[in-house]
Formats: sequence, C-alpha cells, structure tokens
Amino acid sequence: MKINYLTIPVLAIGFSRSTSLISRGIQLFSGTLRDGSAPNHAFIVTEDHGQLFATEETLGGLRENSLEEYTKESNRIVAMYYYTMFDNPDVRHNVLCYLAEIRRKAGENTKYDLKGLFSFVPGFRLFCKPDPVREWCSENCASIMKRYGAPGFKKSAIRPEELLAVMSAKDDIGECYRCVLNYYV
Repeated sequence: MKINYLTIPVLAIGFSRSTSLISRGIQLFSGTLRDGSAPNHAFIVTEDHGQLFATEETLGGLRENSLEEYTKESNRIVAMYYYTMFDNPDVRHNVLCYLAEIRRKAGENTKYDLKGLFSFVPGFRLFCKPDPVREWCSENCASIMKRYGAPGFKKSAIRPEELLAVMSAKDDIGECYRCVLNYYV
C-alpha cells in the first residue's frame, strides 16, 4: 500500500488498525477483535514544510510520525474523516500552532493516559479513571475538534471506534464531517 498524499487534507483524522500485541489487547477489550474494519488508534494529520505527518499520542507524548507507518497490512488506515471547520485558514493555522505547542511541551502533562485507557477494561473501571489532562489517541483528536466547536461529543473519554461513529454519523452532526476517500493509491 502507498499513501496518496494528494487526497489527504491537513487536520484530517485518521483511524487505523494494527496487529501489534498492544493493539490486539485494545481490540479484545473494546470488543472489536473480530471486526477487521474497526479502528484501535486515531491520529490527526499535520503538515510541516509541505509534508504530511500523523500527529499522535504516544507513551512519550504527542509526536509527529511518518504516515508511511500505515502502509503495511499489519498497520493500516481503515477510515479517514475531516472536520469542515478546519477549512477556515485562520482556524487551521490556530490548530496547527496549538498542536506544535503541545509537542514542544512534551514533559508538561501531555503524555499518554495509559492508566485511563484501562478504564475500558472490565474489572479495572473502579480503579482506573481517565486523567483530566493526559489523553490517549482518540481523546486528543476529539479534544482538538471540540476546542474548535465540533459537535457530537457527549463525553471526554472516547475510544477510536466511538470517535469514528461520531464523525461518520448520517445525521445533522455528521454533516460537519467529511469522509476522506482514496487515502491509499
């Protein structure tokens, strides 16, 4: 598979599925292990000097990584959506500046909310609550969109498949999200 960079807008939200051990664990506890189209990860597409990157929450904080990481059958993009408010050049600029600031402050409460992620595992819910500051992948994407007025988010702790459901809804809310097609050549 090869990324089709010409079809991907800056600030699109990518949803991916991986066969890594951690990903399989997420799929198991989210009930999506057997659903090959369900994502277990989300990232926001950013731009640096004309090049597109996957900006994603990692254990080391928010990082820009190569979209080429998603060209293998073992780690692939399963869907991509775009919040149309980002068509506004001023909003797009502000979002990119905000994301750059978060990456710069990597040591200041911007690390991955690993403990909060376990709040979705049966038996751990009583002991693990999502951190109000730290985020996991889909929480980061949702918080960026919510910061700029995106509708449809009733809770702050949102898993990748829940974020995809909000953005792909066929109702009034879904009208402000656009499906990105042909992200692979």
